[in-house]
Amino acid sequence: MECTNCGYKLTGPKHYCPEYGTDLAEQYEARNIALKKKILFGSIIGIILIAFIVFYNIGSNRYNPELAISEFEEAVKNADISQLMNFLTPADESMEITEENIAAFLSYLEENPEVQEELLKKFKQQAANINSNESGNHASVYTDDMYATLNLTKQDKRWLVFDDYKMEVVPAFIYLYTNHENITLYINKEQVATTNNGEFEARFDPFMPGSYSLKAFFDNTYAKA
Repeated sequence: MECTNCGYKLTGPKHYCPEYGTDLAEQYEARNIALKKKILFGSIIGIILIAFIVFYNIGSNRYNPELAISEFEEAVKNADISQLMNFLTPADESMEITEENIAAFLSYLEENPEVQEELLKKFKQQAANINSNESGNHASVYTDDMYATLNLTKQDKRWLVFDDYKMEVVPAFIYLYTNHENITLYINKEQVATTNNGEFEARFDPFMPGSYSLKAFFDNTYAKA
């Protein structure tokens, strides 16, 4: 320790500086206060660092593609529409995810379990692709599978740190064509159009991936079909 007044090197505790007789009590007190501040500051930094490590570990386990797949599978198994509302996001801005079309999608998967198996298989491949850092874009794996399907995709950051994962819904588009007039067209028993001339072609969208019934009804003075 040195006297802060003259720089004299002190050996052992002293009340006064041997060089000029400076009272050392205030210097000891000032040094103790500075030391306590350093200890307090170091403790705060340590607590913040530990808290961040814990936060990061929890977040890394909570936000990862494998967990997203597992939770999606569980939500489908339990027909949990509210949970699926949180998981699904539309790939097309014109599409709205609703409880009604999710319920229809669940019925479709229940009737076609092989479709669910294929979806889960695809999700796992997309997760592997994301984790390998080759590309976060599902299109690099499924360039020709971008119609009426779901894809595992990265979304916005959670807490500005963690990648969030959702199932992006690529909608189905139904094209109807007829060369007859006075035809009433239905999709799932809902009237969507009536032809007024011999040539009719239109696209109806967007639809949740699934199965849909189409009907054309013809009615005139001579016949119904």
